[in-house]
Formats: sequence, C-alpha cells, structure tokens
Amino acid sequence: MATNNIIKTTEDEDDFEITIALSNEEALQLFAHLEEALDKEPCDNTLKHSIQWIRENLGDDRVDEIVESLESMGGFCDCEVLFNVTEYYDSKKELNSGNDQFNLFKTSNDGKIITKLKDRDAKYDRLIIPNGVLFILNKAFYETQISEAVLPEGIIGIGEEAFGCTELVKINIPKSVETIGKAFLSPYHMLGKSRPKVVLDPDNPHFSIIDDSLVCNETKELICFLNTSEPKEYAIPSGIKSIGICAFSDIENIKIIRIPDSVEKIENEAFCNCTNLEKVFIPASVKKIGKGTNYWDPPFYRWENEDSLTIIAPKGSKAIEYAKKIGLHYIAE
Repeated sequence: MATNNIIKTTEDEDDFEITIALSNEEALQLFAHLEEALDKEPCDNTLKHSIQWIRENLGDDRVDEIVESLESMGGFCDCEVLFNVTEYYDSKKELNSGNDQFNLFKTSNDGKIITKLKDRDAKYDRLIIPNGVLFILNKAFYETQISEAVLPEGIIGIGEEAFGCTELVKINIPKSVETIGKAFLSPYHMLGKSRPKVVLDPDNPHFSIIDDSLVCNETKELICFLNTSEPKEYAIPSGIKSIGICAFSDIENIKIIRIPDSVEKIENEAFCNCTNLEKVFIPASVKKIGKGTNYWDPPFYRWENEDSLTIIAPKGSKAIEYAKKIGLHYIAE
C-alpha cells in the first residue's frame, strides 16, 4: 500500500492539504487508462473509469484513499483527473531538463504523456512534439497559439480537443497514431477561417482521408471534414456510420449536406455554427441524433441564422421527429 505524501498549500489565507496517494508509476498508468477510456466513452462527470481502474489494478482497499487524493488535487471526475491531477505529479520532477523541446511542455514523469504547454500565451510558428511522447492529453494545446504542429512517429494517441489552437494551419498524423479524441481540432475558433491542413501518413492503418474527410477505419466515424476545396454542397461518403462531434462545426461555405443511408448516428455539434447551411438531407437509417449535454451543444445549434436551416427526410423518420421536437424547419418526403 502506497504511503501518502502531504502537501500543504494556502488559498484565501486558509490552509488545506493535498494528498499524493499514487506512486508516479501508478499515476502514469491511470492517466494512460483514462486517455483510452475517455476516447471511447466521454466523461460523465464522475470518477467511474478511475475507480474501475483502481479496483482492478490496486484493489478495493485503496479506492477511498485514492479518490480522496484525486479530489484534493481537483480531480472530481475522470476528465479533471487528466486536466488537473497530472500537474501535481509533473511538479514533483522537471523532466528531460537538458532537452529544450521537452522544456516547453508539462509532462508525465517519464515524458511519455504531454498534459499542456508551460507557456500557454507564447506563439509558436512550428511546434515540434519530441520523440518518445506517446500521448497528448485532452485540451493539451487548447486555446494556444500554434501555427504548425509536428507529431513524431511513435505517438499513439491524441486527446479530445487537444489541438483547439486559435491559429493552427497545419498538423500531421503519423502512421503510429491509433486513437484520435473527439473534436481534436476543436474548431470553435475557426468561424470565418480555413480549417487546418491535416497531413495523414498514408501507411496509417487506423485512419483514412476520404473525399476530404478524416475517417476512422474501424468505427467508420467521420471525425473531421477538412474543407480543402470549400464546397457549397457536400455529399458525405458512402459507408460512413456516424458523424462525429464538431465534424463540420464553424464551416461557413457549405449550404447543402447530403447524408448517405449508411449513417446511423449524428453526434452533438456535428454541424454547429454552420451559419449558411440551408438544407440537410437525412436518410431513415439515422436512428440517433445528439440531444446536447452540459458541455456539447446539439448537432445543428448555431449562434445566428437559426431559421434558415431545413431538414429533409423521409416521413416518420428519426430526423423528422427530431426537427419537430426542437423546432427546425423540415420537409417530410
């Protein structure tokens, strides 16, 4: 059983204690597990995945002390463990102090996981991720000023909204990448801007670029429309099964979207803030349409031109039911 380390700190003149109940190795394993688990199932504002991992790997008798420790560091849910708790383990040792590239980042103690940039206000024309990094955590570079991100061969995972950069114009995806989190480009800042150029290694077995869309080969999810040619009308490729979170968000040029009958699900914010989108043709095959959450808006939410969108779908379909429920214009064919 690990011995707790106690750090005393001060906030608003009141002392409180932060307890460190996990060893560095245990914490690294937990962070890696959460990165993979949350890529498959979004955080539900609990410590579900963390507690499951603790029970399976460290035993039931350590659950309470570790949960108390995580919460003392601001980890009240799984995504907060990745966003907040990693800092306390990073602060215990400065890694790779002789490596200028690593000195730009906050990382796990072995340097394999990047949690965030140290200087989030700095501007980077070309940010090179060092060799040896395996994971980039959720929101690692969110709202930072990076023009080009260069990822090394060997990196395995990219977290949710990891590259929600305000100025990103180019990013590469090596053949080693196996997982890409939802809204990894997080294009909330892209309204009125071109989308970043995504250079995918053609030998990557897990992802493909099909008709200007980045697609997961295993799940057939359309992760991100790249908008290279800025079309006014776009037909989603046949074979796609789901349209991912923020897949088309903030694209102003598209007026018509045609969805094939292979699609079964439209995720939250899939077409969020497509301010000039006028028509979406949705087949009867679509059985699930996002309802919005505390974090993600519904698929067709927009800040302006709300009344200009019409859903065109078969009578009695899920799409018509959805349009009626939320007050969208619709045509039932």
